[in-house]
Amino acid sequence: MKKFIFSSLIALSFAFTATAQTATPVVDAREQNQKDRIKDGVKSGELTKKEAANARANQQHIKKVEARAKADGVVTAEERAKLDAKQDKASTRICNNKHDAQTRTETPVADTRQENQKDRIKDGVQSGELTKAEAAKARAQQANIKQAEAKAKSDGVVSAAERAKLDAKQDKASKSIRRNKNDAQKRN
Repeated sequence: MKKFIFSSLIALSFAFTATAQTATPVVDAREQNQKDRIKDGVKSGELTKKEAANARANQQHIKKVEARAKADGVVTAEERAKLDAKQDKASTRICNNKHDAQTRTETPVADTRQENQKDRIKDGVQSGELTKAEAAKARAQQANIKQAEAKAKSDGVVSAAERAKLDAKQDKASKSIRRNKNDAQKRN
């Protein structure tokens, strides 16, 4: 019985040792960080679709290198250093791509806000909170914003400054709709 317990303890210690030698929590944390940075870059428009696809492919390559390093049951210091260097290079590339002059021409946030404004105008007219004249003025503002968006997209790049101007126009339009709806409530 003692031999069985002793053998079991030795086997268990080898299992823990093997797991500890292949664990790469720092690499895993960096992989997650890079994934989040890519996602944020796409969301903000700082990364183009092509840049994001390249960054994701690079992360997949690093995962394969990590899997090969773990395959023999031990991730050596040299292999960890190689993985770290690859993540450093990927991080630099993501940073450079996020801060270059390229941005996506899509404006998903602006498009969503425009749809939201259309719905608010329609609801305001149906509820009687907006007069026909107020609704017409709000629709004209939205048309103006749509033209500004088209102009921003015309050169193939929507810069951060252009996005900020579009947001400011939408903010102003939103306040106008809210003010007109509140005026209708005061009139009643």
